[in-house]
Amino acid sequence: MMELELLDKKIRRLNLKLKKHNIYLHIFDHTDIHYGPTLGKGGEGIVQKCTVRYNELLVDAAVKTVLNNTDDGLEITFDEIEMLCLAHDPIMTTTIKVYGVAAVPDREDPTHGHLVIIMEAGIKNALQLYQDETIPFHVTLDLWHRLAVSLHCIHKKNIIHQDLKPENVLITGLFRDHYGILERLEAKVIDLGMARLVEGGKVVTEDVLGTTGYHSPEVLFDETYDFKADVFVLGITFCVMLLNQLTLRTAPLQAFLKRVHEAKERGLVGQSLFFSVIQPLIDKDICLPTVISEMI
Repeated sequence: MMELELLDKKIRRLNLKLKKHNIYLHIFDHTDIHYGPTLGKGGEGIVQKCTVRYNELLVDAAVKTVLNNTDDGLEITFDEIEMLCLAHDPIMTTTIKVYGVAAVPDREDPTHGHLVIIMEAGIKNALQLYQDETIPFHVTLDLWHRLAVSLHCIHKKNIIHQDLKPENVLITGLFRDHYGILERLEAKVIDLGMARLVEGGKVVTEDVLGTTGYHSPEVLFDETYDFKADVFVLGITFCVMLLNQLTLRTAPLQAFLKRVHEAKERGLVGQSLFFSVIQPLIDKDICLPTVISEMI
């Protein structure tokens, strides 16, 4: 918990920072948020469905209750909010839209409270979707196109994501024909907690950011890398979407990603990595674009 007065100052400071980029972040009153069922829980927060009052209208949304309200924790959260806002594009679909934030007082000590983030609601993440049902290949191809466009637009804003994976793709629309067969998906990129603005076209760091199995070789073994590292990660993300539902369960998926990681440590990339580790787990009837192996 943090003193509400101090939390309010930090929120307003963030808003002023975003206004320099012509981005307006609405500051909600905590009484305007009506909480619904829980959508997910993690170490950083709890996400719930909600309805918020905005301009005397009720808007369906999602609300994330931030658990770490220390100075360091809020700094990380505010950085992610800034990245989400900067990466959002008014024309092309890119990242989930952040509607605003609120300082919520604690029930036992109303002088202290915690931060909540109100954002666009989704249905489920892409990993959950692919675990739940078999997706027609033409729908997956269309989703790949949409994600590639999203990543391109994010990169054009000089932002590198660094942690793309199916869990960080939020499905916001499911469109089926009158037989119930899936025809099209709409999706947006989420979780920019590891994202950063790239200056000079290169990231210079000794840290290895991201998720095991998805890292590009240059992130693992070099001190500098660029936007191509995200393209590699996107290629692995595409490959994961081709795995069968049994392999997408937690333990088999972790084992698969471990094999991918170990293969990269042995120097396998591109077609060598694809045909030795990934291809054997993919339906033989699927005719894959050569660009997939080129991405990795």
